[in-house]
Amino acid sequence: MPSFNVESKTLRDVMHFSSKHADDAVRGVGGSSRTTSKLRDSVLEGAKSEGKARYGERKISDEEYAKLRKMTLSRNIRNNVNKDIQLPMPDPAIPGKIIEIGERLEADHIVSMDRITKMEGFEKMTLKQKLDVLNYEENFIGLRKTANTSKGSNSYSEWTRYVKENIPISADFKSAMIAKKRELEVVLQNLIDSFN
Repeated sequence: MPSFNVESKTLRDVMHFSSKHADDAVRGVGGSSRTTSKLRDSVLEGAKSEGKARYGERKISDEEYAKLRKMTLSRNIRNNVNKDIQLPMPDPAIPGKIIEIGERLEADHIVSMDRITKMEGFEKMTLKQKLDVLNYEENFIGLRKTANTSKGSNSYSEWTRYVKENIPISADFKSAMIAKKRELEVVLQNLIDSFN
């Protein structure tokens, strides 16, 4: 069975992390094409910066959080994590497992919704802007249902094994996701800053 690596076509297909999607990430933000271009440039610059996400206490109510939770993971995102996936394929997260023909991958936040809502400035945005940040397409990965259930609300650094069968999570997959999370934290903070 092929091993998982960051450069594999399988990973690119599953993760959709190409910078060519930067335009899609800001589409529908509103405003003129100049505004959209400025936002796109800001997001891309944030991905390259040495900055860090700035976290604090969550400043939105539990009611607003629940409302936003219901509005995330749009149908478009759920479809996009399955786009161009050729099944069957090895499960990149759980070694020895196969994602079979007919299975649909589930969309999972790389930087969790809970973490995003604690980023500085999140509470100042409009509802639409909050949803644009929470539904930022590059912040999702497709996971097999079994893997997504196993991961639960854990971060990728906390998720160590598929407990049901006592299989350690792929070290390569885990390190790639931790690195991607760090990169996305900067991008998401920069996106929030660009709205404020």
